[in-house]
Amino acid sequence: TVTSADLDVTKIVSDATPNLGSNVTYTLTVTNNGPQGTAGVVVQDLLPAGLSYVSDDAAGAYVPATGVWNVGTLGATATATLQITATATATAPMTNTATITASALHDPNPLNDSSSVVVDARAADLQIAKTVSDAAPTVGETIVYTLLATNNGPDGTSGVTVHDELPAGLTY
Repeated sequence: TVTSADLDVTKIVSDATPNLGSNVTYTLTVTNNGPQGTAGVVVQDLLPAGLSYVSDDAAGAYVPATGVWNVGTLGATATATLQITATATATAPMTNTATITASALHDPNPLNDSSSVVVDARAADLQIAKTVSDAAPTVGETIVYTLLATNNGPDGTSGVTVHDELPAGLTY
């Protein structure tokens, strides 16, 4: 028999602009909006090139090599959630799409059967240079340190901090 259920999948990401080499976590939520429960629920969510699989919380129900998450039976108004952690290994925008299906199902609203998010990792090559006005000052003489922070790109960055502690024998 064919059941009727409006399956819905939504996908969010923890950070849409992570630093290159950083982890992001995708959260997929599937909902059966009813009116009936259904079996054989499967979500297809293969990570795109530029994202390297790290882990998931599906206890073996998600297969990273194929992107298949076997949700199984989902009762009317029930939800299931999956979190997938991946490392950003490229700086190009990467679209990740999840699509939900079920066997022997009539879905009256196919518009909510897929959900996509874009991750655009950033790379910044930060450099710090330090100079001093007099490398051999006399006692009591004032010297000036100059710090120059440079971002050699290719992307901009924010939240950069520099820590520069004066050595023993110098006062601010």
